[in-house]
Amino acid sequence: MNAFYASCEQARKPQLRGLPVVVGMDISRSVVSAASYEAREYGIHSAMPIFRAKELCKNAIFLPVDMDYYVSISQKIHKILQSITYQVEKVGLDEFFLDVSGAQKIFGEPREIALKIRSRILQELSINSSVGIAISKSVAKIASGFAKPASKSGKTDGYGAVDNILVIESEKTLDFIHPLDISKIPGVGRSTARNLKQLGIQKVADILLVSPRTLAKAVGNAHSENLIRLANGLDINEVMHKAAPAKSIGRERTLREDTRDKRLLYDYLLWAAQIISQELREVEMTAKTITLKLKTTDFISCTRSKTLDIGTDTALMLYENSCALLDTWLSQDSRKIRLIGISTAKFAPFNIEGQKISLLDADASTEKMRAAEVTMDKIRAKLGNNKIIHLGK
Repeated sequence: MNAFYASCEQARKPQLRGLPVVVGMDISRSVVSAASYEAREYGIHSAMPIFRAKELCKNAIFLPVDMDYYVSISQKIHKILQSITYQVEKVGLDEFFLDVSGAQKIFGEPREIALKIRSRILQELSINSSVGIAISKSVAKIASGFAKPASKSGKTDGYGAVDNILVIESEKTLDFIHPLDISKIPGVGRSTARNLKQLGIQKVADILLVSPRTLAKAVGNAHSENLIRLANGLDINEVMHKAAPAKSIGRERTLREDTRDKRLLYDYLLWAAQIISQELREVEMTAKTITLKLKTTDFISCTRSKTLDIGTDTALMLYENSCALLDTWLSQDSRKIRLIGISTAKFAPFNIEGQKISLLDADASTEKMRAAEVTMDKIRAKLGNNKIIHLGK
């Protein structure tokens, strides 16, 4: 999706279309979560301090992050994609991989499918999207980046993209990727790019000029193997329509004011627990480790973790355990808190047997709570995530 959070806000409030919209808390110490293409014309981009964004564009419209709303839009996009093929891998709220090899007899060639998808998302949700089409996930991701608008004019960065769709024919894969700067490769950040350029690797094609052993020393075995495969136009990663979550799933927020108000802090933990639990259920996973993340008024980050005997995917368990961790921290530290969040890790697939084991240690109210949360998931999908909340402490 293009400038997803900002696009969601412009879809919800049509009067904002064509205006510089910045999503992020309107406080000087916060950062930009997303910027519309109109705002990007002024040099505003994600992760930029809010105060700097205000300096660059005096007329920018600043809106708070509404994660529940963005999640609900993402779920609707997911359903549209699943109407084309069940092989949909959700990478984030605004990024998806599709394997359309089995859908072509019904919906046509990949470009026709891409046009259909873009049209439906635009018509039904008023959200613009960009599509990259290739024989591998890595190349498709790169192509989708070049298919994105470079500015509010809607023009792309070239490479033959039409209607925000860039098709890389299989026989032209190497012609496309070899001239690319190494920084364009997914997963190659500043540090990795710096290490590669110290080896003389400026372009993707240069990867093939360095011995695998030398490359592995610079970036590690796994990363070097992926880079070599990419440089040869190969990709062994298939589209995983039941993709496992990343190493952690979490949510955090910078508070408007530093505080030790337990009631207010509980509310933020409840918000985070609800979103995380819903994401876990979407991928049919449970989490054993719950980590409370805090940043104090003096910008010091603190974490407290608890590992459960049995994994959970319920907001109730995430909320109650994170609140207990917070209570302990507050009793031991007198500083105020400026950021609070929860992250989860140690994932395992959710299944019936696992749930039976879980229920051996749970009372009837816990079983009913999970059933209620599953029901709320379904209602949120229809009404939007901001329609129902679970009341905790």
